[in-house]
Amino acid sequence: MDPAGRAHAGFDRFLVRYLEKSGATPSCRAGCFFCCYAWVEASLGEVEAIRREVSEALWARAVATGRRRAARLAQEKADPELPRRHFLSREACPFLEDGRCGVYAARPLACRGVLTDLDPHYCAPGVVPGLQGAERARYLAALDPRRHGPEHYLKKPLKHAREAFFALLEAEASALGFTLAGELTVLAWLLSHPGFRRAQRRGKRAVKGWLKRRGLLGGAWGVYLVD
Repeated sequence: MDPAGRAHAGFDRFLVRYLEKSGATPSCRAGCFFCCYAWVEASLGEVEAIRREVSEALWARAVATGRRRAARLAQEKADPELPRRHFLSREACPFLEDGRCGVYAARPLACRGVLTDLDPHYCAPGVVPGLQGAERARYLAALDPRRHGPEHYLKKPLKHAREAFFALLEAEASALGFTLAGELTVLAWLLSHPGFRRAQRRGKRAVKGWLKRRGLLGGAWGVYLVD
């Protein structure tokens, strides 16, 4: 099993233990996809795993989305508000298919860690900031600071997914010499770009230069090279 597969399997085992111990019952269900509007960070290995599993049609849609988002990153990668604006725009993940994740078994750690046990309506873009009066009071009363945060999301799965992601980057870099971290569809576009693939074969210095010339390297939300 490759580093991404091991990381995903390890997170899934953690989640089973956490849910059993905490007694939390996620309200997430098939057909509820508010979290699929999020800006998703992934590792290069995670996106390569998706490529092996996904249909040609979904992969082509992701690559087209990634091309557009790469152009946006070149202009906005330093803006800390980029993920929030993206979420509020309700541009769904291109791997979403008929209200279901088309790559569920290979979905990134960033997706695996997002769970809630409250009303999933709260996950809709803009809902929580817009709560007022009695509705906001009910929401705040339902939050358990030991279990939730930020907002109504289950705290420990989010934290564990983030820690597992950084460990995965280290494992990929150790196994391959370097890896990349960045927005999911941008990495999909890179993996389909002949110029990037040539740079990848030449090594990390060539990859770094290729990304830098296109304005994608670094910033708050750009692509990061990890070695």
